[in-house]
Amino acid sequence: MIGLIEKIVTDNLNENLLFLFQPAEEGKGGATRILNTGIFDKFDISEAYSLHVNGEMKTGEIASKAGIFFANTQEIEIVFRGRSAHVAFAEKGINALTAGAEFYLKIEKEIMRKFPIRKQVICAFGKMSAGVVMNAIPAECRLEGTFRAFTDEDHEILKALIENVKAQIAKKHGVDAEIIYKAYYKEVINDEILYKKLKLKTLEIQIEFKEAEMVFTGEDFGFFTEKYNGLLFWLGVGNKDSNADLHSPKFLPDEKAIDIGVEIFSQLI
Repeated sequence: MIGLIEKIVTDNLNENLLFLFQPAEEGKGGATRILNTGIFDKFDISEAYSLHVNGEMKTGEIASKAGIFFANTQEIEIVFRGRSAHVAFAEKGINALTAGAEFYLKIEKEIMRKFPIRKQVICAFGKMSAGVVMNAIPAECRLEGTFRAFTDEDHEILKALIENVKAQIAKKHGVDAEIIYKAYYKEVINDEILYKKLKLKTLEIQIEFKEAEMVFTGEDFGFFTEKYNGLLFWLGVGNKDSNADLHSPKFLPDEKAIDIGVEIFSQLI
């Protein structure tokens, strides 16, 4: 972004542009908080652009697609609450861990039954915790995860399914259950005209372009594409030493991609 601003000032570009240095893209959904301030309402915004680096693409390669690009995402925490007891007197307790474990296994089967088309939705729990000591029945079990879909309709169906399975498990095991809904991101929908513009510009300046597929990545830029004509694209930053995934501790972006990103943006605007 700094490089783009520097280029625009140097080239004395005669355009009305806004540059957004947004906080809290991860976790808090900074886009919604900024939009809710109304700070952009006084501007007649015609186009919105963003890029996302990709360590699995070679440096300088560009990829995007028209229409739905990134999924909508919902972070959730599910809490099962039972009653603790010493394992020697397990019948006096209500095992929240058993309920949580059964939910974890059952939800995957139910989703596969409801959504037989592969990669239509996902629901995954990356963290599960229960109990405080080794010799006591856990009074509480927490699962933290995310569910994602490409349409609002599938999002609501998936949400209802999770609620239903949670209720079934709670009734079966005699536990209380609660779902806590955390950060939510809208799906990113690329404007077709801007997408075609990107393809044309990459061809003109001889930068490699490839058609991207829809991915379950979450990005709060979706709130901007909901309000404005927008475009998000991948910028490859992989190199011979590191083609690691974005969330890998070995992720090491190739800084040569910076100049290419600046050039692409300058062409688009």
